[in-house]
Amino acid sequence: MKHLLLSGLASAALLAACSPEDNQNTSNVRVTQTQAETALSEMGLFGDINPNITYATLDVSDNQAVFRDVVFQAEADDEGTLPAPVRVAEMIVTAPRLGAGDMLELDGLTLNQISMQDEDSELSIRRIIVDQPNAMMANDIGFLFSGSSFEDESVDISAYTFRTLAIEDLELVANTPATKDAEASDVAIRLDRMGIDHDLETGLGELELSDFYLSATEDDTPVSLSVGAATLSGLATRSLIPLMQGTTAAALKGDDERVESAIENITAEFVGQFQSRPWEVYRSWQLDDIAMNASGIVIAMDALRSGYEINGDIVTERMELGALTLGAEGSSQEATELAEALDGLGYDEMSLTASYEARIDTVNDRYYSVRPGIIELEDGLRITIDQDFSGYLAYQDANGATMAEYGLEQDEVPLDVTLSDLELLHLNRLDIQLEDNSLLERAFTLAGAEQGLTAEEMRAQMSALVMISMMGAGDAIPREVSSQLTPALMSFITNGGTLRIASEPDTPYSIGEVVQDGMSNTLDINALGLTITQEQ
Repeated sequence: MKHLLLSGLASAALLAACSPEDNQNTSNVRVTQTQAETALSEMGLFGDINPNITYATLDVSDNQAVFRDVVFQAEADDEGTLPAPVRVAEMIVTAPRLGAGDMLELDGLTLNQISMQDEDSELSIRRIIVDQPNAMMANDIGFLFSGSSFEDESVDISAYTFRTLAIEDLELVANTPATKDAEASDVAIRLDRMGIDHDLETGLGELELSDFYLSATEDDTPVSLSVGAATLSGLATRSLIPLMQGTTAAALKGDDERVESAIENITAEFVGQFQSRPWEVYRSWQLDDIAMNASGIVIAMDALRSGYEINGDIVTERMELGALTLGAEGSSQEATELAEALDGLGYDEMSLTASYEARIDTVNDRYYSVRPGIIELEDGLRITIDQDFSGYLAYQDANGATMAEYGLEQDEVPLDVTLSDLELLHLNRLDIQLEDNSLLERAFTLAGAEQGLTAEEMRAQMSALVMISMMGAGDAIPREVSSQLTPALMSFITNGGTLRIASEPDTPYSIGEVVQDGMSNTLDINALGLTITQEQ
């Protein structure tokens, strides 16, 4: 049962959306008491009961089997240690029956008031709901309850469908004592809801997590994370469920090492699929009210929204980041040092916003800005990016396959593979502008104060350092680049304004060739159409 809970929590973390508060399993199918008892016997819950499951009472009526005071007791491990039991105040199986081929069918499973406690941890969940599982999923649920081994069974969750999977009101507290190999740690997790609402006709779901809170202390370092809400809409669950195959099969067999390995594999596969064509995986997502505090260093975000709109062959991508802030609170050393650094720059806190709108032409394989991307540090710096690339989908597909093959450790990808992927992406236009809105003045004022110089003297010193560095770079920077970059960067440091780097080749230029030519110092600046200027 431990692995059932672990698998349920892990699966819900990827495939979970919030069910309505009053959601209960309902059924239009009517079963007789005899039909229900026969099905429950197949589940090891009636008659020849699984010895690892006990309950105080069973009431089979009104199309439901209601178990009260249920206890799941896993067998002892190899060292003879008996795991803590899982207790469920009430378990409801809706419309249990045997269907075609004596396959177990049921219209819902609800577990109310779940708890588990051992010497180091305590877990409680108000409710777990599985609504409208199909016969394949129901049959495997019954097989799990029966206590039978999955070693020789085929677990094919790609065949599963359901309407709702939800976990409500979860609380976990774990206190791990110190050992000779590790410091003591304390962890507390609270979660209001996590689940998925799945449209059985369209195959799309909405995943939602609400009111998540994590606090942990390790090596006397406190960390907390809270998420007001996280929502993923238009989720193509049918494309994601197969990725859970290895994890769920391993969990059902109680193989913890295989669970960890499977999670690593599906994460890489999911990221690869997500990287390739994300609009085929989901349509929109948003995060609200995020806050993290690590030793008094506080990062908060009020909202982040991203999504895709599909109109024929054109996919429009939009992203909007509300205020992302960095600040300090409390008297820890880390918080004090950050507060002093922010104060030296003239900030109480730093606040960042971002947005962009782009279109993907799936027929002509082109990605281009509709509304230039903007990243802005309030009262500091504004970065604007206007771009146009061709070969975008070819590159995304190749890079997604690379990520799936090599995993998330991209530093292990051979250089020739990376360059091969990049050769598919061609630059049509790129315009990057860095507009100084007082950040340079703040930085040079702070640096000057530490060295007993004025901000103007620091600007002059840094400008001279840039010139010397460029002269000393030699062949490392092509002369055509340094001849534009040196005066533009020196003027930007001295006068502020806007540093602009633009490229508009006469014909599309392969990014892979740009990288290789840059490495071999054979970059053709004229062909690249590169200009670097400082503007007021």
